[in-house]
Amino acid sequence: MGAVGRHDELLRREAMRPLQLVTLSGGLGNQMFQYAFLVHLRRRGARVFPYLGKIRHYGEHNGYELERVFGIALTPGERAMDGVLGLPLLGAAVKHIVFPFKYRERGESDCAANAALAARHAATRFTGYWQGECFFADVADEVRRLYRFDERRLNAQSRSLAERLHGSTDTVSLHVRRGDYYKKDGTPTDFGRAFTADYYDAALAYLAAATGKTVAVTANPGRLTGEMLRPIVFTDDADWCRAHFPESFTVVDWNHGPDSWQDMCLMSLCRHHVVANSSFSWWGAWLDARPDSLVVAPRQWKHGAASPDVTPSRWIRL
Repeated sequence: MGAVGRHDELLRREAMRPLQLVTLSGGLGNQMFQYAFLVHLRRRGARVFPYLGKIRHYGEHNGYELERVFGIALTPGERAMDGVLGLPLLGAAVKHIVFPFKYRERGESDCAANAALAARHAATRFTGYWQGECFFADVADEVRRLYRFDERRLNAQSRSLAERLHGSTDTVSLHVRRGDYYKKDGTPTDFGRAFTADYYDAALAYLAAATGKTVAVTANPGRLTGEMLRPIVFTDDADWCRAHFPESFTVVDWNHGPDSWQDMCLMSLCRHHVVANSSFSWWGAWLDARPDSLVVAPRQWKHGAASPDVTPSRWIRL
């Protein structure tokens, strides 16, 4: 077969690959789950396009963050497809013609309920959050390579803390998310109702028992004898955390808006992890690939939802 014939054959094979579409939405953590699922679909041989419609039209959180944080830019073809799909009327028509089949995630973080995904090879548009390692387990190594932080871009305060965290053996990332988990009248949403402040006490007690260390609870922990665990608190409600945790806990309260990703980077550098029911701290813990790091996660991810596969089996659920 000559060069022209090989080229034609490659074009023919490319044209035969199924076209699929994955909707990206939400903040950084959710976008990371959805894009990891997209990478999984590509590994199976499909030509998969990301669709940023919700992010673009509704201005969710900080917009499309994967490019700004990890350098995952849309290719010219992806930008063209996303632009066409975002057009009024025409976009809806193209979506239904090019991607005629629709698959909406069954259940929440439930791999068994979504077992039919394995048979989806047709031109399908996928809508869901795909929160769970099981939705991208076959491409986990590639996902880790994609989601590498460039620590040179950290601001001065974050860079200083990162230097302290590298090689640490006693730090614990502790994520407290409250802002959007509570309504204006102070009542919790289904995520806010999922667990209480007692969870953090139980999680730290577990880590202390598992590591044989005690939790530093004084302003001068160095004066105490024995090895200490030093919690680093990442939160959107610093005032609440300072009122509820010992003053020895370091509260990271300087990364906001476009700098919010730096909290996830710093979480991943801590030695152990206490995650909230949040995709943000899920990734902060998961991106710490050290096999002997301990991760504690809440047993209930969302009030009224089972979410059986949201956390890896190796994590401790309390």
